[in-house]
Amino acid sequence: MQNGKHAFTIVELLVVITVIAALAGLTIFSFGSWRLRTAQTEMKNELNTAAATLKSYRNFNNIYPATLAGIPYTPSTGVTLTYTLRSGGASYCLNAGSVAVPSAPHWYVDSNNGMAPTTTSCS
Repeated sequence: MQNGKHAFTIVELLVVITVIAALAGLTIFSFGSWRLRTAQTEMKNELNTAAATLKSYRNFNNIYPATLAGIPYTPSTGVTLTYTLRSGGASYCLNAGSVAVPSAPHWYVDSNNGMAPTTTSCS
């Protein structure tokens, strides 16, 4: 009669631990890049919405508003938006930063250079 002891060897346990550690590492690095992409998308969407609202305001009033409070726009809580009026109301600069990922690069919309968000600061 054989002894009925069955167990995993040390090598098998080390292989399983190594595989689990590798998968955990990949997940952590993927999550970091996912957070950055999500923050960038959120900032660009916020800038596009604010820029469209500002453009609509200018179409009716021939000037941009003095502050964002002067337009029917409510910024999201995940983005810090800074509005700078320039040239006596003829142009503006919008600067968006992420609240969730402060290390993410800021995005800008310069009304003098088109309405597309870029990482180039306003001139």
